[in-house]
Amino acid sequence: MNAALDRPPAKSLSPLRSLLPFLRPYRGRAYAALGALLVATAAMLALPLALRRFIDVLAARNATATNRIFILCLAAAIFGLVFTLPNVLPDAARRLSGLPALLVGVRCPLHVIMQRRNAGQPGREGRYRTSGPGGGIPEPVRRWQHEVHQPGIYDLEIDTSAVTPEIAAAMIRERLDGPAPTAFRQLVTVR
Repeated sequence: MNAALDRPPAKSLSPLRSLLPFLRPYRGRAYAALGALLVATAAMLALPLALRRFIDVLAARNATATNRIFILCLAAAIFGLVFTLPNVLPDAARRLSGLPALLVGVRCPLHVIMQRRNAGQPGREGRYRTSGPGGGIPEPVRRWQHEVHQPGIYDLEIDTSAVTPEIAAAMIRERLDGPAPTAFRQLVTVR
């Protein structure tokens, strides 16, 4: 017989208190780990709810809500690119290769980006770099525009200066019904 299986279940967590003296020197790390665990758990619990909402919106063919979800997904993708390690694209390509995952390149010409930034958005004053006195494009904007599209392999490219969010969503939906995506498979071979 296995002694671990024969033992009755624990009724309290008090035996763990004997470990506290060993954790004291690492108190900050322990709290950080606990916080990360809580955030990860909340994210995992929220994911099915978000997915359910996404499917409900697509099924209802609600264009406004679909556009909001598209923008949120786009924002999440940009956030992920900005705040993750440089090898995220090759890693994602390796993991997604062979799956029906679509890689969409969302582009906008620099002059249009600067027109939009210079025009401003109510409530977002001072948050974006705008053109200088000579109308030049700030170097960080140039670098971002260049780096975010490396190596430039996509299943679909969308120019936001030429299409509305509704048309962009329709293009993605149409492309999903088209031939199998190949961008991630191609990116696996790119070094």
